[in-house]
Amino acid sequence: MKILLTGASSDTGLKIAKKIIENSNNFDQLILLSSSSSLSEKVDINKNEKVKIIHQNLLDPFQDKLKLILKDIDILIHAAWIRPNNSLNAIDYNCKVAQNFLDNINKKTKIIFLSSISGYPKSLSYYGKSKFKVSEIFYNNRETCVFVCGLIITNKEKTSFYMLKKIFEKLPFLIKFGGKTKVLFINSDKVLKEIYNKIFDFKKGVHRLYENEDTSIDLFAKKNFEIRQKISLNISLFLKLFLLISKYLNYIPGVNKVVDKIIILTTIDKLEADEFTKKGF
Repeated sequence: MKILLTGASSDTGLKIAKKIIENSNNFDQLILLSSSSSLSEKVDINKNEKVKIIHQNLLDPFQDKLKLILKDIDILIHAAWIRPNNSLNAIDYNCKVAQNFLDNINKKTKIIFLSSISGYPKSLSYYGKSKFKVSEIFYNNRETCVFVCGLIITNKEKTSFYMLKKIFEKLPFLIKFGGKTKVLFINSDKVLKEIYNKIFDFKKGVHRLYENEDTSIDLFAKKNFEIRQKISLNISLFLKLFLLISKYLNYIPGVNKVVDKIIILTTIDKLEADEFTKKGF
């Protein structure tokens, strides 16, 4: 079995890579795709001849050696994501990457795609819209397993969970989002287990990868973060106003990236996510 993993230098991607390498007897070859030159410092490929690293910016034309490899892989695990400075470009950039893979992999290649709870049909964020469109492109063209993944709980920096943790712990006052603003979450170890198991027990479909809990962000923060602030600020009314004008704010350079992140955080709809994982495309 030959596997190609994108986003291998990210927190989740690196964990998947190390898990596969630990069980390399079950695989013929693992190709790690990353634009980061630091990946070779995190994964020692000299200890395992089955592992190969290819440095590739996914928005650039694919290298000839990558094209040859893609024609021969059995499974593509797509964990990479293009996060443009202007969130309005998220759909075009990521759909372009998805189509490039489809143009180069063989028809028998199976795809495991790590999507998001914001990636459902009626998503308000450009991140969510782009996740849904890429899911749709893969699903309609190859045997694809789409994981609808919640906020991944991890201790690593440069992750959504870590950034949320810092916001709650570093601000001099406590932000209260209100009971209607929910969060869907999942432990990183469970994400790793589900993706790894799907390699052997592949099943086309849309699969839920978040805990079945109805939890507000406020309650989630209380359970998971070290909060010491005594003064609290309820921003539930501000959020309603923000969402009303967000589509206009998205067109302001330098602001739209932050705007989209706030939309992602504050518009999680468990009913929509549950419905999508049940019905699929």
